[in-house]
Formats: sequence, C-alpha cells, structure tokens
Amino acid sequence: MASADTCLNCGQELRRDSNDCGVCGTPRHRSEPVGLSSADDPWGDRQIETEELARHAHSREDDRLAGMGTRTWATLMNFAIALFLPFAWFVWGPLTMWKYRRGQDIGASVFKIRVVRTDGEVAGFYHMWTRNLLASLGLLALGAGYWTAYFDENNRTWHDKIMGTYVIWDNSDAKHRPGTSSYGARVGFWISIPAGIALSIALTLAGVPV
Repeated sequence: MASADTCLNCGQELRRDSNDCGVCGTPRHRSEPVGLSSADDPWGDRQIETEELARHAHSREDDRLAGMGTRTWATLMNFAIALFLPFAWFVWGPLTMWKYRRGQDIGASVFKIRVVRTDGEVAGFYHMWTRNLLASLGLLALGAGYWTAYFDENNRTWHDKIMGTYVIWDNSDAKHRPGTSSYGARVGFWISIPAGIALSIALTLAGVPV
C-alpha cells in the first residue's frame, strides 16, 4: 500500500509542498467516502460518510466503518457472556485482555470488526482498556454514550470521540498494523487498577457483595 508521501493512484513520490500528484493529478488526500451501502452490508446498515476517517487514517481504502447494527450485536454478545457465563471468566476474561492488544474484544472478533485510532493504527491494550472504562460511564448516562452513535455521521460513541477511535470492518491490512495506545490511555489504565481495588475494598467493608 502506498505511503502517505506517495500518490495513492500511481505511486509517484509527492512533493512536500504539493496537494496533488504532479504526474496524474490525484489529490494527496482522497475526498470520496469509503463505506458500505445497505446493499453491500448483510446487516442493513446505512451508508456512512467517512471522509473524516479517510483523512485521519491516511486514505486507507480498506477501512470501512462498521454499521451500528453489527456493533450493537457485538456489544450485546459481550453483555450476554458477562451476565450469563460469569463462571467462565477465567476463560473469556484473559481472552478478552489478549484481544485488546489488537483493537478487539470477543464480540468484535466474532462479528469481524476492529477499533482503530484516528492516526490509522489499531487501538492497543491500554487504549482499549481505557476506552471501555469510558464506555461504562456512557452506559450509566441512560445509555446515551451508545445510542447517540446512531445519529453520528461516523457512528462514533462518546468513548470513541474521547479516545479518538473509529470502529471499522476488519480487513487484512488492519490485522497487520501496530496496536498502539496514547499516553492518556496508559495513565487511565494505571489509575484504574488501584482505584478499582480501593472501590472493591470499600464495598466489601460496607457489606456490599462484589
């Protein structure tokens, strides 16, 4: 795949001060949306404007935003596992942590979607951990952190916007990108661990089962 300094059409090296290719005239950043129409999507998701995604992710053609129908099923699957199979935590818990390294959890893996950052890289472990902590806050706000994404042109939840992420259909290119995390995500992880332990102790002392 062409790098950010080569033409996306012919592969010609681009001048740093040029906005388009001097050979074929292709713009440095493509402006046409890359997304799935309802005819192409078995879940019936609507056509999504992804010009912003294409710009941030260096115009990677294979990146297509996952529709909210599929994302909802993936989220419900994770909730179902947590609610009805708590005894299997020793299996699906570590598996989820392992999936976090590559921008997925169990539901995302089953439904073939993946979380990427606005720089085009796959969300790494710390980024996924902190993103999902923020997702819990969105759920507490009457679920607004989730359902507002149905009205967002890029299907972004509150935690997507805070963490600078998109959810895309998985593809061979994304599978081989590095999984990275922001400094803020790492800080969020290391704060959440002692905070979680302290909360558990406080609830236990108060007689609340945890």
